[in-house]
Amino acid sequence: MSLASDERLFVLDPGETTGWAVFDMFWDRPLEHLAHGMQTGGIYGVVDLVKEVVPRWLPTRVIAEEFVDDGRTEHPNVEPLRVEGVLAAMWHPRPVFLQRNNYKRHAPDTMLEHLGFKWPGKGHDRDAARHAIAHAFTIGHPPTIQWVMDRLDYE
Repeated sequence: MSLASDERLFVLDPGETTGWAVFDMFWDRPLEHLAHGMQTGGIYGVVDLVKEVVPRWLPTRVIAEEFVDDGRTEHPNVEPLRVEGVLAAMWHPRPVFLQRNNYKRHAPDTMLEHLGFKWPGKGHDRDAARHAIAHAFTIGHPPTIQWVMDRLDYE
């Protein structure tokens, strides 16, 4: 998966409360945060969110955390899976890029703080930012990778 041109990302951490963020990703500069928030209401809230965000921000790429029943929970809440379905239907025929939840580990709170993405609140929107950073790293986006490396203290 690569970035063929400049993109506007709509990134979601789906669930009963869905965290979301919008970022610009240009080849000549790092991720640029435009907006973020949290939407309650599960799939119905996400329908409203998509109807609001897409016309306002005109995203070109949608990225969301993928629901995985890994067996750790006896009766997992499948609302994130339902949200995936809503996103796929509303974004059709373009693909929704899905990431496993462990991708979030690549952007811990300390990193978000250094980058200015540690917003107050419950954190679902911060999880969307984590997925945006992980996406940039996954596709090998040089300006974002360098920007992150320059801001982290590895001592």
